[in-house]
Amino acid sequence: MEVGSVNSGMNAYVDANRQAGQNRQAAEAEKMQQAAREEAQRAEQRVEAAPAQPAAPKVVAKEPAPQPEPKPVVNAQGQQTGTRVNVTA
Repeated sequence: MEVGSVNSGMNAYVDANRQAGQNRQAAEAEKMQQAAREEAQRAEQRVEAAPAQPAAPKVVAKEPAPQPEPKPVVNAQGQQTGTRVNVTA
């Protein structure tokens, strides 16, 4: 078998694979472009079809709750230590 015929057969195989790869890439690119167009159309439809939203209710600041009086600290013997502690649970 001659080297030229082997090279020629191999080139035909490589060219066919290369062309198939290019065709696949072109098809994928076309799909991506079509998807982008459809997404743009959907976005336009959403903007056109979006109903006017009512104004958000006004938020009124609440007054802080009154703080309870500090309670005296009592040690283990029941004696007041003179320190006061705020107790919030």
